[in-house]
Amino acid sequence: MRLVNGIVLALALAAFGVSATAADDNDVTAFPEIKAADASKLPLPKGKSQIAIAETDKPLVKLQKARFNTAIEQYERNVMLIELGTFEMNTLYARNEAIHAIIAAAPDALTKDQLEIWLVWSVASEKSLENTVAARVAAGVVGKQELLSARRHRLEAEIALLKHRSAAAPEATPKGK
Repeated sequence: MRLVNGIVLALALAAFGVSATAADDNDVTAFPEIKAADASKLPLPKGKSQIAIAETDKPLVKLQKARFNTAIEQYERNVMLIELGTFEMNTLYARNEAIHAIIAAAPDALTKDQLEIWLVWSVASEKSLENTVAARVAAGVVGKQELLSARRHRLEAEIALLKHRSAAAPEATPKGK
């Protein structure tokens, strides 16, 4: 049945002019030196810490700190499940989602150096997830749309890191590039 579905999908894609064997964007990377992290061995990046919420903090600051603390806890719990080997694919997605939430809280919670660590970690985690999903696609467990989603997230993580590094050293990036 999977073979029939695959053939039907390929024919439908061809009818719309979409190649099922289009060039693979997996080789497109701005950071070949950042390797995919082994999901079972992802240590917590340095710079992690819960942020104390003071009674005197304004409501918005309290919410921002709470968001950061929640993301840290979500990250820690997902990494624990991965380390124990008792995780599902959703755990990998949730781990990466927590990293994104930590990065989103960066202006309120992280120094530039701490943000750099999390951005690099995001690229490594997204590469790891992309490799895992690629293996699942190759095994016929999930469709290519899952791989495209994982790849898009990896590319977005790389763009965020590139932008962060460009902002830290604006003279290193030519205008209009």
